[in-house]
Amino acid sequence: METALKWRNLLPIALLVSSLPAHSQPRLIITPPDTAEVSLVAYDAANHPSFTKVFQNAYSDRLRPFSLVLTNLSRQSIVGLTVRWNWIDQTGQQRTHNQTTDALFLYRPSLLPSGARMLIAPGLFLQETLAQSGFVGPSADRAQRDVEELERSTSSSVTLDTIIFEDGTVIGPDQSETVASLSARKTAADSIVQAARQAKAAGRDVSAVLTDIASRRPDSRNDHFRVWSSRIAAEAQRSSDIDAFLSDLERIPTPRFRRGQ
Repeated sequence: METALKWRNLLPIALLVSSLPAHSQPRLIITPPDTAEVSLVAYDAANHPSFTKVFQNAYSDRLRPFSLVLTNLSRQSIVGLTVRWNWIDQTGQQRTHNQTTDALFLYRPSLLPSGARMLIAPGLFLQETLAQSGFVGPSADRAQRDVEELERSTSSSVTLDTIIFEDGTVIGPDQSETVASLSARKTAADSIVQAARQAKAAGRDVSAVLTDIASRRPDSRNDHFRVWSSRIAAEAQRSSDIDAFLSDLERIPTPRFRRGQ
């Protein structure tokens, strides 16, 4: 599978490698979703036995206080999702981390089918079917960084910021600008394909064109087009077959979004 999955954050699992913190942890406040299409509750071993294996490792138990179970109660698959973690750090500063995954880019498995459940924790999106099959994801370091901030916080909360269904319906406040980011990603992909094709037709080095695009850093985190242009161009360079990668980019459908009721 292409390494594009590295930055798409699709269904990662992290097993932690540090001991439990000495101080008591604040209770995680779960903001109820403003829709009956989904359910979001705290993970409970008795109610969610399918996910028990995730916590069998002694160190991964650190995820437990921040673990949630999302159930898709709608008739459609969920194809995009952003969870927004908010906390107050030890200096009293408000912190926010947006955790996003989607099935709208190069590889489009169903993210969460109708009736299915998913375990969510810092650095983790895990379908119930994968948990049952013993799926193992990347190394512990990433999850450890994600969870340490919450462990040290004086208060913390989590919100389903953006939910995207397969027909393009968007539910949630979308403070993360997930819709804008996904739209910009398609525009960036098309722009890279055009630049590469033009370079090839003119006899120029396509790799050099991609290097130039990858080096253009965004002015801000909200510069979604340049963020994705840099990432996609860098991924194209790492591809074993650039022409095939560009062809895959060309076939990505244009996402169509509309606000839900």
